[in-house]
Amino acid sequence: MEALTSSKLAWSLSEVANSTGLSVGFLRNEIRAGRLLSRKFGRRVLVRNDDLQSYLENGSPAHTDEEIARAATHEKKTSLAPIDKS
Repeated sequence: MEALTSSKLAWSLSEVANSTGLSVGFLRNEIRAGRLLSRKFGRRVLVRNDDLQSYLENGSPAHTDEEIARAATHEKKTSLAPIDKS
């Protein structure tokens, strides 16, 4: 298990979960709520080291309300649409 204090630029959700004891589901909920910022690269979700450290220290990201709103908007745009079963 790699320490979260390394010089790594970003962490996968499973790496964050393994290092903090928080579940991947909880982390996804925090991302959806805008409390933990992340970046998507294809299917992969990464949390920047700076964002993770801020979240762990303060319980919320050290970003402006505008950046949080933009992240939430991005999350909505990348969500899968419901399947029409008709």
